[in-house]
Amino acid sequence: MNGRNLLAALVVFGLAFLSWEWNALAGVNSVTINSVTPSASWFKGTDLPTVVSVTYSWAGTNITGAALSIGAPPPPLGSPIAVQNISFTADTGTRTDKVPLPVGLPDGKLTLYVVILSSTTPANSLAQQTQAVWVDKTAPTITVTRSPEPNSAGWNNSDVTLGFVCSDGADGAQSGIANCPDPITVSGEGANQSIVVASTDQAGNKRIFTVDGINIDKTPPRLKINKPESGTIYAISQKIVADWTAIDDWSGIANINASAAKGSLIDTNTLGIREFHLNATDGAGNSASLTVPYKVSYNFAFQSPLKANRMNAVSLNKTFQIRFQILDGQRKPLKNVIATLWYRAADAKGKPIDENYQQAPPKAPFEGETFLYSGNSAFYFYNSDTQAIGAGRWQFAVRLDDGTTRTLDVLIKGIGPRRPSGEKLATRLLSLALDEKSARSFTVEVFDVYGRLVLHQETDNSWTPSDLSEENRLVNGVYFYTVTERDRDGKIIQRELKKTVLMR
Repeated sequence: MNGRNLLAALVVFGLAFLSWEWNALAGVNSVTINSVTPSASWFKGTDLPTVVSVTYSWAGTNITGAALSIGAPPPPLGSPIAVQNISFTADTGTRTDKVPLPVGLPDGKLTLYVVILSSTTPANSLAQQTQAVWVDKTAPTITVTRSPEPNSAGWNNSDVTLGFVCSDGADGAQSGIANCPDPITVSGEGANQSIVVASTDQAGNKRIFTVDGINIDKTPPRLKINKPESGTIYAISQKIVADWTAIDDWSGIANINASAAKGSLIDTNTLGIREFHLNATDGAGNSASLTVPYKVSYNFAFQSPLKANRMNAVSLNKTFQIRFQILDGQRKPLKNVIATLWYRAADAKGKPIDENYQQAPPKAPFEGETFLYSGNSAFYFYNSDTQAIGAGRWQFAVRLDDGTTRTLDVLIKGIGPRRPSGEKLATRLLSLALDEKSARSFTVEVFDVYGRLVLHQETDNSWTPSDLSEENRLVNGVYFYTVTERDRDGKIIQRELKKTVLMR
């Protein structure tokens, strides 16, 4: 072997020896982390200790000490966050040492290093072991959804359901959600209501979350119409000021529509049934409507000599004239009203006997079916033929073109032939009724010369003269009487007005 070959052999041998020594030294030392205290997998911000105790065991040769660190191996292997070097000479053993935790640790995984130092072990072959400890100092986040969403004014008019989504970091640096609030339904009415909820992560961090600005109004506005009054009859052109209110307890009135603005005049310019409308919507979208009917009619009044609400007496052979006046709401006469006159039979109290009206016949030379207007006296008049109507009690009706009817009770008195005197008047009159066997009943009414009713007697075929009491005797004098005969169905068969003189 020449010198060059020998040198090469020595180099190869030397490298092989160095490699064996390196590997042998690397396997001599060992370390085992037995426990870490506190032992929590996660440390939240309020629970983060100032130090961590590490119990570890080691074995090897030429052991000079140990290094405890967080975040990276100690030099020369890295730049630790915290380092504590421990010196000892025993090659084997178990002990517990503390690693201080610095302030301001970030969230995420912390790595605890235990490195065994040896005087004979190369730096890149130091024995080491790690233990992971996680830090989570950040509370979860909570986002809320509302269903349905509020309107543009911030109000709901129905129940509101709140849903919650919780998160605890998207990069795994936090411990994750332990619990998240269940959906909550808010049903009570009110402004700026709030709900408080909470979420907790696996490390125990808790987030308190307040959902405010919940505005719920499920009640429509309250409407009231004071004027016009429901069912009231107003004169045409009468000045009636609209008076109404619209109130909303929560979101307030947002929009309102009325037939007439409050304080302005309602419509009384046309005759007939009218309606006043009031509509309102509140800030939450609830709406309400109210309608009040009223009627526009004539300001009507009968003129002398006939009066309403009393029995008016006229003579059969006299001109019978009904007069009335019509004014508007400003008490100005109206000149173009159309009115007709009708009549039907009535009893002594003015109660109609016949169901249907007949049109009153005019008195010549009066012609036509409608009332005439007198410009001088500003009233309407109609002359009716009492002879054509006949004696008796009647209800007269004035029908106006506003759809209303105004009535008068009228007694048309007739004059009959003289009757023998000297006997009891009522007895004689009622006895005459017995001769009519087909009639069911008779009504006898006796009036003095002033038209006052002095006797009213109802009878039927079972009546006898002895049924009259003494209190029905009349003093001597001139009387008018009517005998009204009805069949068994109550229909009038005959009615007469006669005159007699009673003397005893």
